[in-house]
Amino acid sequence: MAKKKRVALVGGGPTAVYTLKNLLQKADGLHVTIFEAGKVAGCGIPYSDEFNTPDMMANITSVEIPPVMTSLADWVRSADRRWLSKFGVRRDKVSDRDYYPRVLLGAYYVDQLEQMIRTAAPWHQVDVKTETRVLDIIPDGKGFELTIANKEGKSSRRFNAVVLATGHLIEPTTSRASSRLYRSPYPVGNLELARDEAADPGIFAESHRRSRGAGWAIRRLRRRG
Repeated sequence: MAKKKRVALVGGGPTAVYTLKNLLQKADGLHVTIFEAGKVAGCGIPYSDEFNTPDMMANITSVEIPPVMTSLADWVRSADRRWLSKFGVRRDKVSDRDYYPRVLLGAYYVDQLEQMIRTAAPWHQVDVKTETRVLDIIPDGKGFELTIANKEGKSSRRFNAVVLATGHLIEPTTSRASSRLYRSPYPVGNLELARDEAADPGIFAESHRRSRGAGWAIRRLRRRG
């Protein structure tokens, strides 16, 4: 049996989910490892309940979200009624043009990732390493050497290919352009209305897809602490 090609996905959000979907459709055997810094893989920062609140809405309808294993609308129709009620969603009222909370989308991606892994062809192998950071990637002409860090300490792993799917940067290395311009809005719990502008909340949830570059302009809001 031919040796499986080793592929590393750095970042475990929706980009990694769709990348994995396409990789698993290949006939050749692959050993894919997903490295995710957070506690849960699949949702990423924009759709994680660690960084969002239930009232944070996505700005795209369900029909605009490419299906993974199943469409978002069909997934919602089969979800637990009691869980959906927390978001004010009714299964009998679901349509393809609905907008949903980011946390709900995160649950969809987490579930779809788990389903893909469970149903992957036997010639593929998928490992998920959560709470694991990739500190360095060194190409050497024969592949890539990754330096990773987790609760067990630092170690090195070798891969034939690497896909960077790191998404949002929540720990900027550059200073803020102004007191009201932030590189990332996450976690949203660190944002609050300025006291002198309580009557004009401005933009609370602007799309990361429509922002220019990686930065977000959060006006009339300020960070706590």
